[in-house]
Amino acid sequence: MINMEPVLKRGYTAWDRGLLPIDEFTERVAAVKSEMQRAGLAAVLVWGGGLAMSTRETGDYPYVTGATGGGIIVITPEGDPSVVTAGGGREIPFQRTLTWINELTPGGGFVVGGAPVRKVLEARQVTSGTLGTVGAGGLPLSVYSQIEQTFDGYQLQPFDQVFRTLRDRKRPREVLAIRTALRIATDATAAAQQSFAAGASNARALVEAERSARMNRARDFRALANIETDGLAPYEGLSDDRRQPLALWVAVEYNGYWADTTLMWPIPDSGAETTRAIDAMVAAARPGAAARAVAQAGLSVLSEASAQNALMYGLGNGIGLALRDQPTISPTSDDVLTDGQVLSLRVAGLQSGKVALDSAIVQVTADGARRLVAR
Repeated sequence: MINMEPVLKRGYTAWDRGLLPIDEFTERVAAVKSEMQRAGLAAVLVWGGGLAMSTRETGDYPYVTGATGGGIIVITPEGDPSVVTAGGGREIPFQRTLTWINELTPGGGFVVGGAPVRKVLEARQVTSGTLGTVGAGGLPLSVYSQIEQTFDGYQLQPFDQVFRTLRDRKRPREVLAIRTALRIATDATAAAQQSFAAGASNARALVEAERSARMNRARDFRALANIETDGLAPYEGLSDDRRQPLALWVAVEYNGYWADTTLMWPIPDSGAETTRAIDAMVAAARPGAAARAVAQAGLSVLSEASAQNALMYGLGNGIGLALRDQPTISPTSDDVLTDGQVLSLRVAGLQSGKVALDSAIVQVTADGARRLVAR
């Protein structure tokens, strides 16, 4: 789903230590270090947040730090990771409340590498060798060239694929975090339904969905609804227009993890087409399956008009530390599903010329796709 992103993140921002305790992150770092040693690397550098200017939100930075924001993570064989943050020094006290990492060095604004990172490496006696890079491919070529000059004496080697393989397989606490976000999203659609049933407009119902999500401690919120259109549109101001049925897509982020869901209310009498498409994609999702085959399974049960509409909005993708992560569920995708991935599957079909929605969040397992329920 293509949606508007808020400029300012105003939602609840805190570290839920009960959900994601310190040992969750130390175990992740231990796995990274094991792969780092296997690859013969002296250290791994992870560009995250706004620094890796790829169009895809990767979630690499919060995977290690547990925090939102941006910076460069330095992982060396000994000791905990160190972070050169993207902001200035006055932000460090607040950032310390969001992460388990103690060594935070302000980068002084928009930092992409250079002296601060090299100082960290040299202080840890890593003065030569091969550095694995994660997220550097999203940097402009001119910036990457500067980084190569800065790290003269080291060799740079992409480590993205190994790192993303670790990230793809969702750990049990990560699944709980996604289910927690799903509960917030589901409660939000319930609030929208109640508001719409009481006579509110489609725009007002979306507002009530966001109110519910924010009250339930969502840090970020995205939504689309059939506001003054038979398709889906973002909220751009109050409107008294009321269209039935209400079609609503909601995505929320809690403690770094995303989940999304959909609502159609009242439920159309003949809305089974989108449900059949979701069921077909769930049945096709298993380790080793091509993402394009999963997409085709859903499209095969849709009418031509519904299939075209569904492709316009997108059939789904990986979800977790990013709202849109790998793999992409599309008939042109080259991605392959792997064990442990969590997928958001969506179908925005057509019914009588109006958008009709259905969705599911599933985890890919050896026994097939398992639907996740709100926690």
